[in-house]
Amino acid sequence: MNRLKPGQEEHGTNRYATGADFCRAFQQDVKRLYLLGFLLTANHREAERCMMIALEKAPCNKYVFREFVRSWIKRSVINSAIQSVFGKSGMREQAREPWGKERTETPAGAAINDITQLASLDRFVFVMSVLEGCSNKECSLLLKCPVETVASAKLDAFTALRFHQTVERERDHSESNRIRAMTTGS
Repeated sequence: MNRLKPGQEEHGTNRYATGADFCRAFQQDVKRLYLLGFLLTANHREAERCMMIALEKAPCNKYVFREFVRSWIKRSVINSAIQSVFGKSGMREQAREPWGKERTETPAGAAINDITQLASLDRFVFVMSVLEGCSNKECSLLLKCPVETVASAKLDAFTALRFHQTVERERDHSESNRIRAMTTGS
């Protein structure tokens, strides 16, 4: 009887991811992974650090199936961000930074900045559950808090984002009225 090595199928192909598989996935998803790290940490340096930690851990993990490489990398970035924001050294809140330095924001940039202004737990729950599709139970396990806290944080995030959009619309409306008044001479 011919014994197969771990990770080999009968046809001799390896089902487990190689370093090349991880590199390829990082190259394909680098912008999305960076955005994920930034949305979670609200800090450019920390977003880079989360990606680097995931990249450094990748070759050490020999038992990730090829089809789960992207999920593993995403989970690794999330875990690094959790450590960064809620880690053992206490809740060390990094300086929040804007997404871009441009004075006029794109709608996407404005949305990113709105998300990064949320309280840390609310931001993590919103990004993980709404944007990344994690269940409340998954969020609860990763963030080490009760499911009820996750549900409450998600509601708080939606409320804060809705409030911010309302304020922005009112500001834009009053700015439009002011410009209209100046141009019509009223």
